[in-house]
Amino acid sequence: MSVYAKGGSKSGSKGGRPSGRTFKSQYDIPTNDKGYTKSSLELGKKVHKEYMVDIDNGFTKRKEYVLPSGKRVDFIDFESKTVYELKPHNPNQINKGTKQLAGYLQEIETVFGEGWSTVLDTY
Repeated sequence: MSVYAKGGSKSGSKGGRPSGRTFKSQYDIPTNDKGYTKSSLELGKKVHKEYMVDIDNGFTKRKEYVLPSGKRVDFIDFESKTVYELKPHNPNQINKGTKQLAGYLQEIETVFGEGWSTVLDTY
């Protein structure tokens, strides 16, 4: 499975450094000396709350869509057949997001058919 950032650049490559943040938050995002996001639960909740909020139409484009398994994707677009996941911009979280997207994709293609793509956004 390939995971792509919004701009089309591949993100989440195992062992590779992330190419850059793809989601611009209104919040001040703390970073470490390597430029990676220092994540916290509180910050993550705030950033997720603002993620894709202007695109969600409650029907074909949905934030926090719950799959039949109970897993919750950060955003799903039924028109473009794209599943989005948002993670802090650091290697551990990018790897976690990549694995989550693979699981979501498998379930979504079982339920809704093939042809879906995934996007891993980072902040």
